[in-house]
Amino acid sequence: MKKSVVFVAVCALAASAARADSLNCRCVGYYGPPDVTVGIRVVDTIAYLTCRNAGLRVLDISNPQVPHELGLYDTPGLAWRLAVAGNYAYVADGSAGLRVVDVSDPGNPQEIGFYDTPGSAYDVAVVDTLAYVADQDSGLLVIDVSNPASPRKVGHCAIPNFACGVAVAGNYAHVGADTCGLRVIDVSDPTNPHEVGFFDAPGQATTTAAAAGSFAYVANGFSGLRVVDVSNPLSPQEVGHYLAPDWVTGVSVVGNYAYVAAATAGLRVIDVSDPQDPQEAGYYDTPSIALGVAVAGSYAYVADWVGLRVVDVSNPQNPQEVGYYYPPGNANDVAVAGNCAYMAEGAAGLRVVDVSNPQSPQEVGYYYTPGDAFDVAVAGDYAFGGNGVAGLQIIEFLGAGIEESFKPQVTSRKLEPTILAGASSLKRLASRDVFDAMGRTAANLKPGVYFVREAQAQTQAVRKVVVTK
Repeated sequence: MKKSVVFVAVCALAASAARADSLNCRCVGYYGPPDVTVGIRVVDTIAYLTCRNAGLRVLDISNPQVPHELGLYDTPGLAWRLAVAGNYAYVADGSAGLRVVDVSDPGNPQEIGFYDTPGSAYDVAVVDTLAYVADQDSGLLVIDVSNPASPRKVGHCAIPNFACGVAVAGNYAHVGADTCGLRVIDVSDPTNPHEVGFFDAPGQATTTAAAAGSFAYVANGFSGLRVVDVSNPLSPQEVGHYLAPDWVTGVSVVGNYAYVAAATAGLRVIDVSDPQDPQEAGYYDTPSIALGVAVAGSYAYVADWVGLRVVDVSNPQNPQEVGYYYPPGNANDVAVAGNCAYMAEGAAGLRVVDVSNPQSPQEVGYYYTPGDAFDVAVAGDYAFGGNGVAGLQIIEFLGAGIEESFKPQVTSRKLEPTILAGASSLKRLASRDVFDAMGRTAANLKPGVYFVREAQAQTQAVRKVVVTK
């Protein structure tokens, strides 16, 4: 079975009572920084982390099982975010401005230059010899770093509210302006950057958005779902919106439909075939608070606070719940890969649920993260992430299975022997909790290997059973 490695965003809290820390999952690697991890960049086998009061940390991740710190530089301010280009790390260091750190020797990073910005440097992007700094109330600064020992400002563009994020593509810098949305800045002349477009969402946009074709679909809290035409990056334009009955916390788009997690209003299915006029096609009112949604095939998987709801959306006008799973924690987010749903479960960490039979989701693995798990993503072989004081988490799902009890506590005069033969044996098994070798509830029994759960009073055991023809 192919293994999956999962990144879980966690926030460290006190550990819970005694428990089994994992099942079919293991923490491949972990690094706990001295302070909150805010930014991370990975270059080849080196990870660079900005950790607020703990400055810049340089990690060797060539062996994901043993990430270890190579070196550090304790910046004079609060290290927020960073960019890495060539032999240099550029750190947005709050009131201490932009710091340029030579990382050619990862074991001994050294500051070689800085520029004291007039505001508070929060984010930075570097293209060629120019650094673009989101300097909060001072807007966007363009810094010439062709001489890293002596950075100098060459351009500035004021923006409304605080500049809190920046990304550069071609001749344009895209600046996050807090409550004033996204600002598009023409930087073709670095000495004269100027705003050429913006998109100002009416509400407080969440961190969740989905893209399909030329449109972005933004979960915008109490302002609902916003449909934005991004075909012209100079001038993103809202072309339509849908106001949900409650706060919109998540969105997934497949084909002509947007699937919206709408808090106490559950799952809403929105027809976006006409982006200018999105219309609700159907809904399913989940029993709790819908916080996240993922769609795979004909099913929507909803993180519904008290559990996972599996909803058949093959008929968008009439979504129907076909299965559910109640975890030990609170469902904050969900991602689906293959036959498994991966759930961020707060204090219950990461839960792995087999959804190959949507009518009967079964937990097949879990890993208790050092703190509360709020977000989860699955990508390729490894995903690296830093979030909060719980640091860098790399979690591997080893595959599902059922373990046989070595010392069963259940006794019964009518327990089947280990090896059964014939159709009559299958009938006797049909009335019990029977699982296949993957840990899934077994239906349509036929000759093979199964695991049978026997229960009596407050105890239970699992036995292997081989059925022959």
